[in-house]
Amino acid sequence: MTSKSIGKQVKTAFKAKKWTEYRIWKETGVKPHVFQSIIEDSADYTLKSLLKVCEALEIKHLGNVKEPIQS
Repeated sequence: MTSKSIGKQVKTAFKAKKWTEYRIWKETGVKPHVFQSIIEDSADYTLKSLLKVCEALEIKHLGNVKEPIQS
């Protein structure tokens, strides 16, 4: 699992929900530029930000991770 594959998975879930970056920000508190860094694998982001986005997008596991994400 790479940060690029994580970004692809998050982007796919984001598109499936048909949300805007504004909605992600309102739901999670994660600023749009941080969200962009996750889906584009363009900069470092915190695990906390990634977990908030995954929870909001209902991503239960990333890549090969089998355990559900706990908040």
